[in-house]
This record gives sequence, structure tokens and C-alpha cells, in this order.
Amino acid sequence: QNLRSGEKGDLAGSESRPEEPFRRSCTRLVCFLLRRAAESEIMCFVAHNNGTPPTATFVQNRLYPMREMIVTYVRNRLEDITGALITYDAKHAPSTAIEKVKYSSYEVNHPFTSLRALIVEMMVLLIESDETVAALLSAEMWKLLVSWAIKYPHNNIYHALFYRLIFAVLRQGQEDPQRVLFRKAKFLSFLIDNFLPFSTSYDDFV
Repeated sequence: QNLRSGEKGDLAGSESRPEEPFRRSCTRLVCFLLRRAAESEIMCFVAHNNGTPPTATFVQNRLYPMREMIVTYVRNRLEDITGALITYDAKHAPSTAIEKVKYSSYEVNHPFTSLRALIVEMMVLLIESDETVAALLSAEMWKLLVSWAIKYPHNNIYHALFYRLIFAVLRQGQEDPQRVLFRKAKFLSFLIDNFLPFSTSYDDFV
């Protein structure tokens, strides 16, 4: 199913829609395949009957030979992946009238949703698997990813994924995605602008 489908449920789809669990399961499975196919060997622990602690050993990853095929297929659908995220954000702009969602100590205009987190994770895993993918992300996509760090300051899951994405781009050393990130998406300005307004009461901890 196309991730950008709006008629059969979007990223904020109701749990009562029968297709929503299926879409999450499909996205979760793609993430699993990307993650599991990344290494040629997998660490396993062998149990012993004599009571000694299990020992670690490496076994051949039978999914690894399919790694290139899996990465290529998902890479070819990158436009759908990013399009799903951009479309969701456009449909749920701040001007959209909706009651805020309240949590124990904070509230948000729109929940981040587990499906959106899974799609972001899929994109991160793809970029970690193929250093050429980050260059395909548009400035619009980067700006959106940066803005979510501010819109969802309590979402540790997204922040961890966002960190992995930035780390991958810096580690891979590809000039084009770094230029988009720092110049067009103004990531460095984002970091500085959101640090300076903090209360000076924390100076003693610097």
C-alpha cells in the first residue's frame, strides 16, 4: 500500500481502522529487514548444560546476501517514504483546528504517531545502509526533520532517530547532504538559536 494514501488512512489514522495495524506491521518488517541484513555475521549465545555462562559466537547471516537487493528496493521508494512524511505534516499544519492531545506533563497539537516514527526509522536505516541516500533528501525534508525536534521536545524516540540521522551524515562525509543540512536547512543556526534562549540559571553547570 502506498504510504502517501490519504483515502485509506494517514499517519494519524484511527486505531479503529483495520488497515492501520497492517501498515505499521509492514513498515516494522521493512525496518527489521534493513537492520538484520546489515551485517554478514550475527552474534549468538550458546547455552551449556554444565551450568557455565553462555558463550558468544558468530554465525553466518543468511539474510546478508540479500542486503543489496533490499536496500536497492527501499531506496527506489525513497520518494514515497519522504512524501508520506511531508504530506502528513502539510495536512496537519498548525492552522488545522483540533483539540490538543494531553499527556501527563505536557500536551501536543498532534501526536507523533507510531507509524510516523517507524517511517522515520526506515529512512534512517536506509541512510545508514547506503551512503548515497542522504544526498537524495531535499532541503524541505531536512527542514521538516529539524522542526520536529522543536515541535516534539519530549519525544525521545524521535530525538534518538534524528541523532542517528545526523551522525550518519557526518560520519559518511558526503559533501552534498552536509551542504544541504548546514546551509539550506540551517542546522547549526537551529542548534544555536535553541540554546541561547535557555535560562542563565544553568550557568553553574556549564
